[in-house]
Amino acid sequence: MEIIKKVIQQTSWQLIGKLATALSTFVILGIIARFYGETGVGIYTLALAYLAFFYLATDLGLNSYLLPKINLQDSLLNSLFKLRIFWAIILLAPTLLLVFVLPIGDSDFRKAVIVGLPTIVTSAILFTTSLIFQKALHFEKVAIASLIGSVASLSIVFLLAGRAQVYLLLLGPVLAAICSVAVSLSSAQKYYRLNLWHQIKLPLSPFAKAWPISLALVVNTVYFRVDSFILSHYYSLAEVGVYNIAYQIFQTILVIPTFIMNSFYPLIASDFYSSLVSFQKRLNRAGLLLLLISLSGVVLTWLLSPLIIELISGQGFQGSIVALRVLSLSFPAFFITSLLMAALIILNKSKSVALIYSLGLIMNLVLNFVFIPRYSYLAAAWVTVVGEYLILVCQLIILIWSLKNFTVNGRK
Repeated sequence: MEIIKKVIQQTSWQLIGKLATALSTFVILGIIARFYGETGVGIYTLALAYLAFFYLATDLGLNSYLLPKINLQDSLLNSLFKLRIFWAIILLAPTLLLVFVLPIGDSDFRKAVIVGLPTIVTSAILFTTSLIFQKALHFEKVAIASLIGSVASLSIVFLLAGRAQVYLLLLGPVLAAICSVAVSLSSAQKYYRLNLWHQIKLPLSPFAKAWPISLALVVNTVYFRVDSFILSHYYSLAEVGVYNIAYQIFQTILVIPTFIMNSFYPLIASDFYSSLVSFQKRLNRAGLLLLLISLSGVVLTWLLSPLIIELISGQGFQGSIVALRVLSLSFPAFFITSLLMAALIILNKSKSVALIYSLGLIMNLVLNFVFIPRYSYLAAAWVTVVGEYLILVCQLIILIWSLKNFTVNGRK
């Protein structure tokens, strides 16, 4: 009971932080929709989606890999902190280069990406501080940082909306990231002394072993948002704006399984190293919880989507209602795959996870290139649904086989 209470408490803190971020994001999208229309929403959201690929590249997949293996006195955390910041600075060059090479967006989209570049470096810092808070099970620190950042972002957008070009509104996420970094670094020092300048020998072994997780996360993010870029190639940024309003709501709901797993992950990892039976029981309970929540999410989203879309964006985004309803059908798959991915990583099946998401990405690309030219953003929504259920089936097959192998042959 004490464990369940702890999970609920830490998940609640994460939800509070995300709620603050989500409310801020939706208010900002509503402001942009009313001042700049569908095209303005398309520019703003596409720029953030593009930058998100590089945020993930700063993570290097190491949080999931290192969490069960480190303690809060381990010098490896300082090495990770140092590596991520230097790597993020290096990533600025390809981020800038690709935005001018790839056939997506327009000049305002490119200017928005340039304005948002500093958030790549801040993401590197926040990934490391979040690992510290997750290990210490103090997600309230993340929530406080998110709340302060959200207020800062919203304030900038209020000041600039209608007075500046839409690409300058990316100053909001930049200021939010800077504020979040300042608060997170200050709080993290209570649990671990981060020091960028301390000379530390950088051990290569953990980074080499974590590459399958890194690949899986990168592929998953590309798989997750490549449809917006394909859509922008065939249609106007207004179409992208209609789709991304729905996708932003969809993506916000998907943080629920992520936050639940952030709290469950240390527990199921501990179970695995102590008792395989306990590990399987914990997986079953978590799976049932995630399934029930996801089915409730489908029903509520289907019923409330007209009200939600109108509340956020006002008139002119009716297509977002249909797109959101279609996307909601994938909730059960997304919720369960978050659990299965964590279980497979614990079972040292990271390479299998990377392969599954790579196959999912290939299928996603093929279907999007075939159907988006004919059916626009509705095709993108349906491909997301089909792709995630395919990934779910593949993960289940690998997990069942892996657990059976461990039961018969013992631990390896």
